[in-house]
Amino acid sequence: MEISSAKSTILDIPPSAVAFCPSHSEYYVVGTYFLHRNNEGQESSDEPQKRTGTLILYKLEDTEFTHIQTVELDSAILDLEWTPHVAELGDLLCVATSTGSLEFFTIDAQAGELKHTSNHQITDPSTLVLDLLWHPNQPDTIAVTLSDGAVSICQSTTTSQPWHSSSKTTTTEIATHTLEPWTLAFSPDASLIFSGGDDAVLQATQLSPSDTDTPSNPLWTDRKTHQAGVTSILPLANDLLVTGSYDDHIRLLAAPPVGRRQVLAELHLGGGVWRLRMLNDGSAVGNDRPLADSYTLLASCMHAGSRLVRLQRSAPESEWEFSVLARFEEHASMNYGSDVQPCRKEGEGQGGEGEGRTVVSTSFYDRLMCVWRV
Repeated sequence: MEISSAKSTILDIPPSAVAFCPSHSEYYVVGTYFLHRNNEGQESSDEPQKRTGTLILYKLEDTEFTHIQTVELDSAILDLEWTPHVAELGDLLCVATSTGSLEFFTIDAQAGELKHTSNHQITDPSTLVLDLLWHPNQPDTIAVTLSDGAVSICQSTTTSQPWHSSSKTTTTEIATHTLEPWTLAFSPDASLIFSGGDDAVLQATQLSPSDTDTPSNPLWTDRKTHQAGVTSILPLANDLLVTGSYDDHIRLLAAPPVGRRQVLAELHLGGGVWRLRMLNDGSAVGNDRPLADSYTLLASCMHAGSRLVRLQRSAPESEWEFSVLARFEEHASMNYGSDVQPCRKEGEGQGGEGEGRTVVSTSFYDRLMCVWRV
């Protein structure tokens, strides 16, 4: 099924990431990334090129979006994630920057305003923070990947107010890749971190309270499954992963702690599978939940646009299969950032055929932002 946008606009700066606020689903943020050109005649300069960005707040009513606020940053944005720990931290947004820092913002939903709360430098300013993920159980812990190849754990040492401007941050490298690690994910029980990189390596690293400054030996490393860089990881269980790659494929992998990884299902999506989002709002994935027989995923497929993909099996012992439910192909360049609006009604949006969902998707070089229904 081909889908058309309900509304679209051209942004001032290329968009790199999109995320709806889980607690106030009428709001979403767009992060942007702008690489400044070197001065004329200085293309060979040893000075690094400057990167800047913006954090843009929008309000969505049905499929009509309204620009609310733009926050200008002295660094570009590569990723952003709202905390799942709302009870402990409130509506806190973490932003990964091009200058080695994590920036934190809260939203005043009543006033419709983002407020900057803190900045934590976690690595050298010349290193980019590529991807970030909140620990599912620990509000004071965030995992990141860095452009120098590191996969690291960041912890806020002030437990009463994690990530406050007065708190300190420790960064512990737990794994490495030989090229940029584009993505990471916690296992459902948070005992493992999976990471994937430009080196076409997918690996799992065991987490423990006694992690040291020395990278751990991976629990397992897979160099054969993906024919290009690994760009997205979505665990369904500790030993069952959905992955995306620059090789244009989405895959379901059986990944036991011992033994070979096995591809259970795969599908060519026409573009590099940069990011994956669960349309079930994550409710069908968790350490205490049995494996479902059907999952619906939103895939940001770079030069191919967005895909709505179903992964299903007819029975618990049956084979898995991917299928494309819908395609959105109005983006003329790299579709990096996409997100689905969280369901607002209890019991709504568990992947049923008759339900409608609203998606915001963006593309980088043409600076296009689209809203569409599926």
